Amino acid sequence: MSVPAFEYVPILPATSAVQVAMLSGLSTRHGSTFSDRGRLYGTLSGLTLTLYSSPAKSTPVLTGTASAAGSYFDLSPASGSGMTGRAILTASGTETNLVVVPTFAVDEDVMLSATAAAKLPGYDSTYGLAHLHAQAMRQIVASSLPAAMPWLFGGSGAGAFVPHLTGIRLPDLSRLANIDQLRRAQAELTKGLSARESEHVAEFAAIMEQCLQRFDDLMKAAAAANPQEQTAAQAGQAQTAGISVGSWSRR
Repeated sequence: MSVPAFEYVPILPATSAVQVAMLSGLSTRHGSTFSDRGRLYGTLSGLTLTLYSSPAKSTPVLTGTASAAGSYFDLSPASGSGMTGRAILTASGTETNLVVVPTFAVDEDVMLSATAAAKLPGYDSTYGLAHLHAQAMRQIVASSLPAAMPWLFGGSGAGAFVPHLTGIRLPDLSRLANIDQLRRAQAELTKGLSARESEHVAEFAAIMEQCLQRFDDLMKAAAAANPQEQTAAQAGQAQTAGISVGSWSRR
């Protein structure tokens, strides 16, 4: 099986000078120690980006140095992670608290049991269900999230995004009321995509339908939990029109 590639990689904070166009070789299987349940933690020092497997930043798993701001550069594996990537910096500088999210969910979110996960269609002994998680991330970030919450993308979605092109704005995850909703949604979508691999079998066809329905329900719940924030101008217009506008904030 080919190496899984995650092409839609949101980063916190959204204002970071770092953009990761692609990250490949991430394993989502049970027991993988090269990510924190799909998250990586990074530092930017000048033109050098280093990504770690835990918030303690004790084990680097990817590192790379750009030749200049605005130029793409490769991320090479560290500590035997086997991962590679491609990134770009909009500016050089110092950032110490980057959170890189190539995947919202991992195999443990799909099936608590490693043995049960290994029986799902599309499972790989090295990468687990990573290929399917990558497909799910593409659908969520490029289609489902822009449709449900376009304001997370600055008013334009990611549907036209092609890796290695600049100008894409990925969702600002810090504005979400509960990012865990996306973890649960992706887990259902990944399981549904897995079942679709064997949908000619009645059992898997039923699982596929159930999981995709739960995914839709979870995305609707996420949209309901994240209403569009009004601008000051919009609030003023509503007050002028005699509409009571309550305050809303996320802590």
